[in-house]
Amino acid sequence: RHRDRCGPALGAFALVLVGLMCAADNASAQDVRAMSTTIGSASEEPLGSGTTTNIPLYEILTLELGELSIPGMQNTRVMLQGWGRLQLGDDEFHDSSGDVNLLWIESSIGPVWLKLGRQQLPRGVTRMSSIDGINTVIRLPVGLSLQGYFGAPVEREFDWQPATWRTGGRAAWSPTFPAELGFSYSYLRDNGELGREELALDGYSLLGPVRLIGFFAFTPRHTAITQVNLAADYTPTDGLTLTLDMEKISPGLLILKTSIFSVFADTFHDSYGGHILWNRSDYYEVELDGHALLLDSGLFGFRAHFQVVAYREQNHRSLVGGRFRRVDDG
Repeated sequence: RHRDRCGPALGAFALVLVGLMCAADNASAQDVRAMSTTIGSASEEPLGSGTTTNIPLYEILTLELGELSIPGMQNTRVMLQGWGRLQLGDDEFHDSSGDVNLLWIESSIGPVWLKLGRQQLPRGVTRMSSIDGINTVIRLPVGLSLQGYFGAPVEREFDWQPATWRTGGRAAWSPTFPAELGFSYSYLRDNGELGREELALDGYSLLGPVRLIGFFAFTPRHTAITQVNLAADYTPTDGLTLTLDMEKISPGLLILKTSIFSVFADTFHDSYGGHILWNRSDYYEVELDGHALLLDSGLFGFRAHFQVVAYREQNHRSLVGGRFRRVDDG
């Protein structure tokens, strides 16, 4: 039950917040940004022969300290993002809880960039995973860069698992024109066993009105391709973007074997299609995409999506659209 662990998590959340406030004062932060959102709701829900009252009160907090003045370091920033839930009713299935989504400090020393703490890994074959650890990038001449990271995969409410860790890195080259080519490696140890190992090539290039994007991932463990993505965007005029894309993915190779969902994963899932985005006006945009689907077990189908968004002003919009998906036996 959440009640058993939410106390330490909320306590750690509060201590971190106080520590960051002190750091902002002692390190002479030039840029302090904070945002707090409170959300509340109330409902009466059936439970057995009776009912239970669910009255959660959510607090979502984001705090960023920028331009910290630390001797010998440049571009130092601190980020905290977390949430807490206070249950005012008697619903034991949605008890009080809380967690930290992001908590990191980053800085640079010459060509070396360093980030320490709870963070996301957005590039290469990391698949937007999160770690509690360290991430380092070294920028070299002629557009070369080397990245390395190590840490524990993020678990809910700091419930770290023993003998579970993630490491990897990425080497990239950025030429003088808008383009980048990267080679990355990721290794996940799950409860003392190999959970996932992948190698990947990724890149993009801008050629006038055309943007090319590619991603290729391979797992040495199974000697198989885990994912291939190719896309080409063409912008013939302002406000109109045409896209052709394809994806080949093997979900069964991406889910840990210790997960119950591995039993239900498809062997492969391929899609081929395109996308049209038209936003010539500040007050509306039109979006249309369609893809043919090829699934394992001889299934073939398609999916289509259409939507229109109308903006009354920047922060208010109305959305009308629809989705359609059909899959048949081959």
